[in-house]
Amino acid sequence: MSDDLKQWYENHKEDYEAVKERLFSARQTLLYGSIKHAAENLRLSYLNAVFSIQTAKDRHERAFTAYVRGFGVEEAAGMTVYPNQKAEWINQTMDKTNWEEIAYRVRRYIKQEDFTALLKMQNDLTGVSYTKWSFTLAMCGVWEVACFDSNVRNFFELEGRFRGSAADYLDLIGMLQNETDISAEPFVIQWAIYDYQRGEHARHMPFFRNIALQ
Repeated sequence: MSDDLKQWYENHKEDYEAVKERLFSARQTLLYGSIKHAAENLRLSYLNAVFSIQTAKDRHERAFTAYVRGFGVEEAAGMTVYPNQKAEWINQTMDKTNWEEIAYRVRRYIKQEDFTALLKMQNDLTGVSYTKWSFTLAMCGVWEVACFDSNVRNFFELEGRFRGSAADYLDLIGMLQNETDISAEPFVIQWAIYDYQRGEHARHMPFFRNIALQ
């Protein structure tokens, strides 16, 4: 299976180089750009991650696009699975969250390479687990983490949902480089697995077109 994945990655090398370029631009904004832009990117990425829960890519990206075009949270969430619960999670998070403070903390933990503390920040947000908080971060350029969704779990033949600690989740992320023989950042490898399992390359451009990139 890993040989097939490696061949997939090699066959789509140009696509993943483009992915890396977009992630690098997002990372520059997150770590070194305006704190307001970094905060807004994280806020939008959180929304994108919540919309994606148990929802096919095309549907959750339509919901995200609707939101950035001015639809309310409830109306946009209505385009996804479990809309009422998602709208409640998002509204609770928005009411209590200072996104600039979140951005400052993310920057500090990344520069300190304290990825355990970074993952534990999911406790401060409603509706995201280590998996979806990692997706939130990774889409903003934190390629050291990755989203162990059903596609990745199925690839590694892992049963059930993840219920361990932040340290345990970091061990899972380590599998991406240790067991695939692909020389790339963890999130890029996870992206390739997501594509391989679905049989098509996802560019996620509705997200990247609507965030600040450097």
